[in-house]
Amino acid sequence: MHPEELPHYRFLEVGFYVNDFSPWISDDISYTCLQCQNEFAVFGVPQIFSVKYISGIAQWVALPTKDNFYDTASYATGRKKV
Repeated sequence: MHPEELPHYRFLEVGFYVNDFSPWISDDISYTCLQCQNEFAVFGVPQIFSVKYISGIAQWVALPTKDNFYDTASYATGRKKV
């Protein structure tokens, strides 16, 4: 696969907790890997699909990559918490 092909694929992201490797279950829609979200933006992937649990049912939701660097900066400066 070449970098210019990346925007044509669907990327699905599912996070986990490092302490016990249980699935990341959250009502908040957000990336679970700050490094990954920036790499996707750099390579021009328009969106990543992440899981949101609604009434206990997992649903894939599209997250645009255009504002990734701003989200990452919010975590790095402590304005946003995990």
